[in-house]
Amino acid sequence: MESSHRSELFAESNVVPLDVQRKLHTCEIVYSGLNDISTPFVNNAFSRVSDNSERVTRSSIRNDMYIPKYKLEITGGNIKVRGSRYYNMLPESAREKPTLKSFKNELKRNPPFTTKYQ
Repeated sequence: MESSHRSELFAESNVVPLDVQRKLHTCEIVYSGLNDISTPFVNNAFSRVSDNSERVTRSSIRNDMYIPKYKLEITGGNIKVRGSRYYNMLPESAREKPTLKSFKNELKRNPPFTTKYQ
């Protein structure tokens, strides 16, 4: 009951919850890394499925990010894993934006991860 009350407050005040803000910021980092507008470490951290495999799959056609495999549970929170997952959840219209500014504007206009707060 308390969470529905909070979601109504978020919707009324147009405030984006902190967990959603964190996901959006992670997606911005991934976008800047993919488009070589960040530091060399971030630019080399992310790759697409089509870069790692010669096979044509649904993931490579959709231009999805490659999610690295990990053995330890704690590694799942790594920016490479978490960022790739969040980025793959974004709509294709946002992922294909030419500049970081237009990417951020698209996320503001059509915010992902916020269906229960709209």
